[in-house]
Parts: sequence; C-alpha cells; structure tokens
Amino acid sequence: MVKELQLVACPLVTKSLDEWGIYVGIPCKYKKERSKKLLELEKKYNKQYGE
Repeated sequence: MVKELQLVACPLVTKSLDEWGIYVGIPCKYKKERSKKLLELEKKYNKQYGE
C-alpha cells in the first residue's frame, strides 16, 4: 500500500508506483522523489497540539 504519492495533471496509471514519488504525464512517468519534510512537520505539530 502506498502511503504518500503525488500525481500531477491527471496521469494515466498503468502499473504500481513507488512511495514518495512524483509522477506526471500519460502514461504516468516518475519525475522525482517528494520531500519527507512533511513527516517532520506532522510530528512537531502532534507533539505541540496532541493527536
């Protein structure tokens, strides 16, 4: 199961995709890896405000 994935401009997905990737086009192609800074920010937020 993919936890974090970003698809851009309505791509056509025809295969399994890797986590934390950014994919574009028809058919979709790997563009680059997403930043994982979001996970750090989430932990900081949850620590400050609770879950």
